Amino acid sequence: MHELLEKAGQELFVPENKREYFETELQTIELPNPDLIAIDGTELDLDKRAKGQLCKILEIPAKFYTDLHSKDVDIWSMMVKKLEQIGNKSIRFSLGKMIDSDKQGVFSFNPSDSAWIANEEFLNIAQWILDNSQAKLERVSVWGSILNIEFTFPLTNSVLVESAMINDIFTYGINLKNDQDLHSVTQVRGAIERLVCTNRAVMSEKGYTEHCQHIGTSSRSLINEVYKILNKKIKSPNPIDGFIQRQLKPMTECNASLNELKASWDVINYIEPSLNEDLKINELVPYTKTLKAYNLEDTDDKSKMWMSTASTPIKMYDLYNNMTWIASNHGFIDVEKKLATQIKLGKLFLHDSPNMLDLAPQMNWN
Repeated sequence: MHELLEKAGQELFVPENKREYFETELQTIELPNPDLIAIDGTELDLDKRAKGQLCKILEIPAKFYTDLHSKDVDIWSMMVKKLEQIGNKSIRFSLGKMIDSDKQGVFSFNPSDSAWIANEEFLNIAQWILDNSQAKLERVSVWGSILNIEFTFPLTNSVLVESAMINDIFTYGINLKNDQDLHSVTQVRGAIERLVCTNRAVMSEKGYTEHCQHIGTSSRSLINEVYKILNKKIKSPNPIDGFIQRQLKPMTECNASLNELKASWDVINYIEPSLNEDLKINELVPYTKTLKAYNLEDTDDKSKMWMSTASTPIKMYDLYNNMTWIASNHGFIDVEKKLATQIKLGKLFLHDSPNMLDLAPQMNWN
């Protein structure tokens, strides 16, 4: 097995990532309070996302879960009673080390018949890609129950983009994501990677991404579906030549709109709010500088049309590269947030034409 996959296999079993899976019936569960659960009499802490899954099983809004215990004892009692009513329902739950303590806690609740792929099996799928294609394994990340694996295809499947502004090479890649706790579905996504600096944006457009279904199918069928999707993608690993020319070249021809610059700034705040105080970040994404030029403190009272036609001092292509650099080099601890950021950037820069690309000229009717 590839050394990065072997290393990831070891990381799956460090205390903060390790999961053990068990099955039981709902009738064995008690809820002393919103943060504590008792299974067969053993009290365990309850992870926030496991609460959400439990609420889904109980068919109650997750936002009411915590408030009910303190504000409406009667309704809380009714909810607990529902556990008895559907007590013979079989569920699969995971145990692991809580992030902020050494205690064991429950990290997931799913119906026992929900299809899933263990992360060890997902590593075997990644090795299959290497054995059956020319793909290169770039990065493997483990975060709790989540496994993210990034591949690129060789230079023969790359696209050279040349214009007066840029001389760059992009290649196609695929991202595999699996969450064995089923907080998100198994995904196979197309990606674009800039080879000179490994900046990466993940494509969300139809035809470039696949979300696998976990309901109404077996685990073996789910695994077979992943292999089917991958077999199709590795046989045709270069679907981006037209996409690159269509999307990236126009980005060298116009500046970003204030709407696009603000969307980039919002992504930075999503990554880490304190980054907006960083001088280098402010140079790479000149949102604050642009607001000052327009004599604005914020854009709350500006329409989307106004924002989309207000120019900024940075080329759209430069903003794209600056943002993908931030997403690729910020040093995320949370792997899921890193992938979510790459997807946000893919939607922002690789989905529609730039706002400022085809504006009507301002006419002087006098």
